[in-house]
Amino acid sequence: MKAHIRPLLLGDEKTWLEMRSQLWPEYTMAELQEDQLRIQSAPSRNAVFVAENSAGIPIGFVEVSIRDWAEGCRTEPVGYLEGWYVSN
Repeated sequence: MKAHIRPLLLGDEKTWLEMRSQLWPEYTMAELQEDQLRIQSAPSRNAVFVAENSAGIPIGFVEVSIRDWAEGCRTEPVGYLEGWYVSN
């Protein structure tokens, strides 16, 4: 199956939230939404990319960030993969 990768777009929030709830079911929807707002409020440090199938339906996402540091890293800042989800 081919997928198209693109940045998160305005209007993707609900689908992104649904996928986040599948990846992190231990968090409430309110907690996940709050985290989404935090991610979106700092675009110079965070990015979200969406994978779409050939019909244009979102099937996954990746959240990445630039952290000041990360355990085991010798350099600063650090690119970090925060979350990765692909539906089945």
